[in-house]
Amino acid sequence: MSTVFFATNAVADTGKDQVRHCVVEATPATADKAAPQVTNTPVCFDSIGAGVAHATGGAVSAKAAAGVDSPDELAALIDSTGGKAADSVVIGIFYDSNNFGGGAIYTVTAAGDCSGGQSWVVNNVGDAVNDDIASGKSYSLCSHTVWEHAFQYGASYGPRITSESYGVLDEEITSLSFAN
Repeated sequence: MSTVFFATNAVADTGKDQVRHCVVEATPATADKAAPQVTNTPVCFDSIGAGVAHATGGAVSAKAAAGVDSPDELAALIDSTGGKAADSVVIGIFYDSNNFGGGAIYTVTAAGDCSGGQSWVVNNVGDAVNDDIASGKSYSLCSHTVWEHAFQYGASYGPRITSESYGVLDEEITSLSFAN
C-alpha cells in the first residue's frame, strides 16, 4: 500500500479536526489516458505508529514509530528497512505543511522502485488528504509530480525528489505520479 504518514506527536494539523495517517498503494502508470484507470483507496489510521507499521508490513513496529517527531527520524526508520514494506517499497511521504512540517499525512508504497523505466500513479489521494498536501519527499529511485486534479490532470509541479513547497499548488493536490 502507498502511504502518507507522520505528524509530530501523532497529530497532523489537518484543519479537518481529525488525526490521520494514511497509506496507499500506487498503481503502475499507463501511457494511454483512455485506458481504464485504477484508483486505490487509502487506508487511514489514528496514529503515526499504526500507519508506519502498516506501510512497512510490520518491518517497523507501531511502538518504534510512535515516538518519531521529525521527518529525518521517520526517513531513518524507513531507510532502516531498506525501503521494504512487505512486498512493497515506500516511494513517497507527504506532509500537510511546507518544509515537511505539520506532520506526515500520506505515505505511498508500490510493488517496486522506479528503476528500469517503471512509473507509478496515485490517481486520487482520497478525501482524507485531498487539498492538504504541501510538501513531500520521494524514495526508492523515484521523483514525484503533484497534480491539481484526479488522474494527473490540471496544473502540475515536478518532477522533484524533495519539495519543501509546491507553490500555488500547496494544499490543492489531488493526484500524484512517480518516475525515475
